[in-house]
Amino acid sequence: EFITREYSGLDILASILASASIHIAKVDGVISEEEISAIRYGITNEISEKVDQEKIAKVVSMTKTHISQIGVNGIYDSLIELINYHISILQNIEESGRADLAILLFTIMYEVAIADGGIHPAEERLFSRLCGYFSLSNEHLEIIIRTANYHYQHRKNQAAKPDESLRF
Repeated sequence: EFITREYSGLDILASILASASIHIAKVDGVISEEEISAIRYGITNEISEKVDQEKIAKVVSMTKTHISQIGVNGIYDSLIELINYHISILQNIEESGRADLAILLFTIMYEVAIADGGIHPAEERLFSRLCGYFSLSNEHLEIIIRTANYHYQHRKNQAAKPDESLRF
């Protein structure tokens, strides 16, 4: 209901990814700057740089308000509903693309969960419950975790690189 006709297909996909990621980030009680950075990275690098950032920010704000209203105990059910909405939208996409976009959602959520230096037990429990609910195979789970860890390390290495433009 928070996505209107004004949103492009990319904006809708990015909004769902951002909202789902905020859910998993908030389950441990705090949304860190590292988690927000991981969400931005996931949307920009995996969806598109052309996503309307203002629309995504609006969805993130609405998601935070929603979570504060339902409380931490309501996050799982809310996230199940959101992922089911994501899956229903994907029904209009070619089957191979559907699987890729579903895995992308879980990959970005896992990347957000590890973004602040490691996965919090509450985030790990939520992620495991979601994987069980949606019957993710061990093969898909390995791909998700490996890809998320790769992106996390890549961002960390990029942040640690010296600025080449400052050399004389």
